Amino acid sequence: MASFNMPLLFCLLASFLVWLIPSPSHCADPDPLQDFCPADLNSKIYVNGLPCKNPATVTSEDFFFTGEMFVVPRGLLHFQLNIGKVIATLFASFNSQNPGVERVVEQLFNANPPVPSNVLTAAFRVNNETIEAIRANNTAETDRKNNLY
Repeated sequence: MASFNMPLLFCLLASFLVWLIPSPSHCADPDPLQDFCPADLNSKIYVNGLPCKNPATVTSEDFFFTGEMFVVPRGLLHFQLNIGKVIATLFASFNSQNPGVERVVEQLFNANPPVPSNVLTAAFRVNNETIEAIRANNTAETDRKNNLY
């Protein structure tokens, strides 16, 4: 009967298991080259695909498509409010396993122009006084004093 060197067998098995575990650098989605790129349909430049519009000329109309669909660029905090008379359906999808981190309180309560109070009261299911109290306590200067930037 053959004898095995247990420490050597253990090292080989541990090395094989470590080799099977992917490193975090291979599991992440790369960031896109640009945050958003609406196509410039009137460009005279010919490339593989369409060139991007100048970011200074991009409007919300560049993200609306037929069927009342809206594309939200990565990292843009947004809200939807159904003002119609029928039930709306929302299909959400992400282009990454890691959509990132957003400072929601800062972006919701310090926005310029401000997010309408009726949207915030409906989203958080609180009254208007609570929303105004949060806005009063969450100014950009307060965030800087608390080192939240």
